[in-house]
Amino acid sequence: MELSDVNNSHIMELKLLEKLNFYNPWWQNTPQDFGILRKSYLTKILPFLKTEEIIAICGIRRCGKTFFLWQIINHLL
Repeated sequence: MELSDVNNSHIMELKLLEKLNFYNPWWQNTPQDFGILRKSYLTKILPFLKTEEIIAICGIRRCGKTFFLWQIINHLL
């Protein structure tokens, strides 16, 4: 393995970590806004997370599906 291969590998690793940090707000030390907490939805979904069932969260565009997933992740952490 040459020095340039090691440098390229290190650069790729740093870029990967930068992207992972960007897409994982839980890695940052700042409070995150995950929208309005939907406790009733959480209480319905959480029991299914302990099973091997596949869960589909469906809804119209911009109804909060991604925010709800963030709330589930935040709750689990």
